[in-house]
Amino acid sequence: MEKSNYLSARDAPLILGINEKKVYALAQAGKLPGTKVTGKWLFLRKELDELLHSLALRKVRRFLMESSL
Repeated sequence: MEKSNYLSARDAPLILGINEKKVYALAQAGKLPGTKVTGKWLFLRKELDELLHSLALRKVRRFLMESSL
């Protein structure tokens, strides 16, 4: 079975490691890249992967900065 490029609000928590309610809240607040189509949130898998990568890099940079003090 081929992976879809899009994830529903029900599937996105599996990638993000947060609950479905938090996915809706972040999407509504504009903090999670997604699009509402016919009343349902859709998330591009690539954008979620990029977001997680970006957040991980920021965390590592912060750790390195704090460690060098």
